[in-house]
Amino acid sequence: MNYNKSALAVAIAATVGGASTAADAAVHPVVLTNTQTYSNNGASAGDLSSSTATFHYDDVTNLVTQTGGIFNQRISIIPNVVTLFRHTITGLVMGNGAAATAATYVCTTGNFGDITGAHLCGNYNFGVNFIDESTVTYGPGTAFGRTIGGDDMLAGNTIQQNIAQLNTMTSAGIVGTTLVLTNAFHDVGTLAGNNAGYDWTFTTDLDGDGVVNGSDNCYTLSNANQADSDADGFGNRCDGDMNQNNVTNSQDYVLFRQQLGQPSVSPVFNKADINANGVVNSQDYVLFRGLLGKAPGPGVLP
Repeated sequence: MNYNKSALAVAIAATVGGASTAADAAVHPVVLTNTQTYSNNGASAGDLSSSTATFHYDDVTNLVTQTGGIFNQRISIIPNVVTLFRHTITGLVMGNGAAATAATYVCTTGNFGDITGAHLCGNYNFGVNFIDESTVTYGPGTAFGRTIGGDDMLAGNTIQQNIAQLNTMTSAGIVGTTLVLTNAFHDVGTLAGNNAGYDWTFTTDLDGDGVVNGSDNCYTLSNANQADSDADGFGNRCDGDMNQNNVTNSQDYVLFRQQLGQPSVSPVFNKADINANGVVNSQDYVLFRGLLGKAPGPGVLP
């Protein structure tokens, strides 16, 4: 694991509102929490619910690198009903004002284009016959192409959507626990071309418990004390697996009930003390039920 910045250092940075500096250079696991795209038609937030992408940020190179998964961003005007377009990306590297690179990039137009007679990834209109007579291609890699056919016409923005939209992303570094990459210019007027670009917001502490993602043994659920009674790398708060068979199920439920009312002593704690508050009680029962059917984790981000 490349992460070498302590939780204490992050806490101090958060207190003083400072940014990461070369003095504490590190590669930070970061979690993407929000994307915002701007145009003269308004701003749209990306739906990241289908995204599995993981990222890290290097505060020396000021680059964000996609370390795994598939970035999947859906831009819509009516959530889950009308989709403008969707971006899927692998192997993304961006930041430091440089050109973005990726292993693959695909833009998939949504049903809004069919309604309005336009291809939003290809940036062209279907013409008076309202029929899409053009072709748009993506891949291999980040290659893209477009052939205008019939009476289709290029839209005002004549550039087909591609990875270059993420060029020139810059950042002020990690401020507190937040990292923002942006190439956006917006709210500076209403003339064409005055609103464009993206803001991507990341966090180094997804669950807000004061323990950074790269050190947090349960980074999606708050557990400041980091109790891990069975020392398997997954904090009690994310781990209802009492018999270590990698799933929380009815077998674990039986074992959990046997521990109700039993002592739980810091710093080891009782395995069934899910919230590690020193007693196995009804609070833990509610939390345990929320873990049923799940594997332990997620633990420390790589």
